[in-house]
Amino acid sequence: MKNDRFFVGFATTPEELDEIYKLRYEDMILEYCQDNINENGRDIQSYDDYAQHIVVKDLSNGGAIIGYYRMITDKAVIGNGRKFVCEEEFNIDYLKSCGEKVCEFSRAVVKKNYRGGIVILLLWQFILNYMKENGYRFLIGDASFFGVNREEYIKEVSYLINNYKIPDDYKIKSLDGLPDMKLLTPDEYDEKEVMRSIPPLIKAYISLGGKVSSQTFTDMAFKSVDLFVLVDMQNCNDAYMNRILSL
Repeated sequence: MKNDRFFVGFATTPEELDEIYKLRYEDMILEYCQDNINENGRDIQSYDDYAQHIVVKDLSNGGAIIGYYRMITDKAVIGNGRKFVCEEEFNIDYLKSCGEKVCEFSRAVVKKNYRGGIVILLLWQFILNYMKENGYRFLIGDASFFGVNREEYIKEVSYLINNYKIPDDYKIKSLDGLPDMKLLTPDEYDEKEVMRSIPPLIKAYISLGGKVSSQTFTDMAFKSVDLFVLVDMQNCNDAYMNRILSL
């Protein structure tokens, strides 16, 4: 996918992968945890070996990679002794065994000076087109709040779970050792105020029709409080999706 300035597609070369790992480290890992320093300045995980890597390149800047999403399909995972990234934090066994095609997206990052523009929308456009063209029903992933103090986000988490909870039928369970958060009732927070403080990525998921887990997971290494996110392509916000697809 290409417009006059940006190209969106899969990374194909070792040089592109190295640029991806550097972008993830500098513009995502260090933003969440400045103490998470490694010698080579790269964010590399075992999941990368069986993932596909979606990139946005700025053609006006020598084709530099300025946006990224990691994609892992059920075909790469199920029956191969592998796991989705989110399985480090949530039990999704029922979802994996339901017979529907599942696609996970993680490590979303846009270079700092390109945020707030079209780059993230181009990534989403590519993702939605790919899922529709290849018959994927479920989009899954984790969405994060900065920091590990869950109580700091009690209003936001309560609002999301009260309004956008994944149905219990999917049996999504957090692997967190902490007890469940005691949620607030809707009369204990102002919805408009809460929405202003919800991270943009989570807003995008729920705008698309996504649902969130009824439990959180506190990632001490990454320094974040996470929710599992599920988007059902058969039951999403068609108006919002078509708006992205028609960009």
